Amino acid sequence: MISRRKEEISRRVEEHSKRLEELSRRIEEHSKVLEEHSKRIEELSKRVARFEVVVGSVTRRVGVDLEKTTLSLYRDVLVWFGV
Repeated sequence: MISRRKEEISRRVEEHSKRLEELSRRIEEHSKVLEEHSKRIEELSKRVARFEVVVGSVTRRVGVDLEKTTLSLYRDVLVWFGV
């Protein structure tokens, strides 16, 4: 009876040990995947930041051009009406 109980306990310990090894391996794999995703997110963040700089530069330039065009049209209208 005691021998049977010891065998049962040993079997369970071995099963749990295998399960822990499997879980440890899976955690390691997931950690690697997370690290790769983290690097990719960092790369994309840098690209987005550069894109924001470019878009900001373009929109500022468009804003300046729009302002100059509007003032030029306003001046032309005033001249046209003889003001």
